[in-house]
Amino acid sequence: MHEYEKLIRRRDDMVAGIGPWYWIASDTGAWDGPKTDWENSHSQKWFTSVPNWDVCVQGRVSGMYPRLLSHKFKCVYSFEPDRLNFYVANLNCQNDNIHLFNGALGPNQELSRVSSGLGWTMSVCIRPRASGLCRSSPSTRSNSRFVA
Repeated sequence: MHEYEKLIRRRDDMVAGIGPWYWIASDTGAWDGPKTDWENSHSQKWFTSVPNWDVCVQGRVSGMYPRLLSHKFKCVYSFEPDRLNFYVANLNCQNDNIHLFNGALGPNQELSRVSSGLGWTMSVCIRPRASGLCRSSPSTRSNSRFVA
């Protein structure tokens, strides 16, 4: 048994017809906010002026937004610096077009302390000229250091 399994639970709730979901068992608000925001706002507003449906970069929310966005975009790259949320995101994001990284986006490549106290993470700088980010490759479920 993975050390985090006792900290999560399965939710049979549906969001945009998608479920079930895995979530941090002790959560008292991070589920309701993003779920309500998606259903009442984001699922309509975010897509009114998208010129290209190839790649989306999104993170956080234990994989809720990356999973939902994976049904709209060809590729979704998601960065989650917290180890427990990254573990939950892996459970929620099983679609082959979702690429998860245990790290954060930032202006520099450097180690940073995560506020949850679960350890260090890598801040990643993605250069605009990086090519081939969305080639058909196996889905990435990595806690390795990503350098584009």
